[in-house]
Amino acid sequence: MELLIPGLILVALMVYASTRIKRSAAAAFESETIETDEFIIKKPDGFLSVLGGDPKYAYEAYSRDFGTGDDANTRLAHVYLFEGSPEIAADRAKDELPTEQRSRNTRETIDGVEYQVYSAADPDGTEGRSRWFKTADKNGRIWTLEIRTFDTANQAEWLNTFIEGFKIK
Repeated sequence: MELLIPGLILVALMVYASTRIKRSAAAAFESETIETDEFIIKKPDGFLSVLGGDPKYAYEAYSRDFGTGDDANTRLAHVYLFEGSPEIAADRAKDELPTEQRSRNTRETIDGVEYQVYSAADPDGTEGRSRWFKTADKNGRIWTLEIRTFDTANQAEWLNTFIEGFKIK
């Protein structure tokens, strides 16, 4: 009996802490708008922003969901934003499809920033995977939003949220 009351208190505290942790984890995957002095990105539900990730990226995120079959241990999508000179952007794009072979190749200018959206095959030749890009050119500074995903996910709503929600200030 002497141990029953402290044991119940301990169990109640553990349940409370577990519930708080689960709520916090679920909230991290909710949609949000990330805004810095240089860009805005709308992150859809089901993605987690990486904090303290690779310093070469201005922003990183990955999906909560995984692929299927042989890819069951691979995240459905990874998102990267990086900034660089036109030479750096050209070097990263060297293994992409030529402009005339890209799908959804669109260009538009909004508030003096030239945007281009296109997709390309995965450079390592992996079947069923592709990359989507939205580049922004403002005053000679090139920003590239790169989304690596499985082809089955290319028409997903979250893909459009990332592409349409990326803007340079």
